[in-house]
Amino acid sequence: MSALTLRHALALLVTLHIVVARAQLAPPSPEFVVLRDDETEAVSPDLYDVSFHDDTHGWAAGGQGTIMRTQDGGTSWVALNIGNWSYATFHGISFASETIGWAVGNIGTILRTSNRGDTWTAQDSGVFSILRDIQALSDDEVWIV
Repeated sequence: MSALTLRHALALLVTLHIVVARAQLAPPSPEFVVLRDDETEAVSPDLYDVSFHDDTHGWAAGGQGTIMRTQDGGTSWVALNIGNWSYATFHGISFASETIGWAVGNIGTILRTSNRGDTWTAQDSGVFSILRDIQALSDDEVWIV
């Protein structure tokens, strides 16, 4: 993991800890609270990967169909609506640019976005095994394990 990625992963964990503390949830709360459109929404604490395209634009992926986005370097996070994929567990997420990204997970799930995560489209993986990680090399090339 590069120093930049590790720094952002730690920033995500610290940010989520601060959000929990501000919401005055008891510490081992099973949920984190994320602000979305002036409402609070409970989000699964099981996050498995984080990807930052630059110092401000980042995404995190995890259990129960959780994909979140930050546009301020991790200070605040918004849970994204991923449609019919809310049952999925996402183990990896990677963005090639500020707009183009992929998420991978259980039962061979591959999702792609071309609009910063606002909408996601399923991609055929040809497998039903768990996909653990993804690295976007360009807008059209990714490596998946």
